[in-house]
Amino acid sequence: METIQLIGSTMGLCFVAGIRLYATVLALGLAIRFDLLHVGAMGEPLRVLAHPAVLLAAGLAYFAEFLADKIP
Repeated sequence: METIQLIGSTMGLCFVAGIRLYATVLALGLAIRFDLLHVGAMGEPLRVLAHPAVLLAAGLAYFAEFLADKIP
């Protein structure tokens, strides 16, 4: 349940910042996967974002959202 709450908080912050949710999930996942972002004990639930299935789903969703936004 903690992971769902963390993703919910991320969604809220993305909305306020004007950043697309899928891009944020993809960027965080890639940063964790390539050790550019070191999460401590408190950020351990974020490691799920570095799973290849999550990265693939976020990448495809971001690509689809990008095309839908740019092509009328």
